Amino acid sequence: MLREFAHLLTSPINQTLLIVLVMYAVSFKFTHSNKTIKVVSLMAVLWLYLCSQPFFSYMLMQPIENKFPVIKANDKQWQSADAIWVLACSHYNNQALPDVSRWNDCALKRLVHAYMMYKVKPTTIVLTGGDFSEQSDFDYAERAKTFLVSLGVEQSDILTIPKGTRTSEELNALQSTVTFTKLAVVSSASHGMRLSTLLDNQTTFEYVFIPVAHLNVNDTPISFGLPQLGSIEKSSRAFYAYFANIELWFNE
Repeated sequence: MLREFAHLLTSPINQTLLIVLVMYAVSFKFTHSNKTIKVVSLMAVLWLYLCSQPFFSYMLMQPIENKFPVIKANDKQWQSADAIWVLACSHYNNQALPDVSRWNDCALKRLVHAYMMYKVKPTTIVLTGGDFSEQSDFDYAERAKTFLVSLGVEQSDILTIPKGTRTSEELNALQSTVTFTKLAVVSSASHGMRLSTLLDNQTTFEYVFIPVAHLNVNDTPISFGLPQLGSIEKSSRAFYAYFANIELWFNE
């Protein structure tokens, strides 16, 4: 319950609504503080506007995504790895859609980048991820395997571990199933900070983090304009990453 509530609060829209509603409720009890309540409510609205600006969402995301360098498929840094581990993201189990449309953007980019790495240096691809849907027979790792095979990866080069709906669960499933000396770990750039913390604290194998699905793709100068929904979404993703790292720090 607490986790779901914290997840809701990563949205600047929800943050603003919560502050305004709290101020509105407080106004009934402390009528003499109406000026303060109005000022706080106005600041909340201005905060939402700020989060809707491209330059601000870029600034929020920059420390997260810039922690790890970009590693392309043909770079040498990862090619001494025993295997490529691709973490799960989301899959829409709508059979009416073409296969490529069923994958969330982060899932598609992780899998395609792993395929590109495989084409440079064929090696074992490890896929983790369990049931992300309401269907009891859904295994993310198996769906991901089918997708990679359709791209041209040999079935014998894919190891599926259909367990885990959280990063820590996927890592536990990986370590309880196989042992590697070095892994090339493919996940979203915004995932790198907390993923590396887990890997550093809970594993002994060497790893190279391969960040993909970057949200900051171009430098964004400071300027103000109309609110942009995409910037609100990016700000929300940044807050989620920060909150997840704080949660991980408290649980250590």
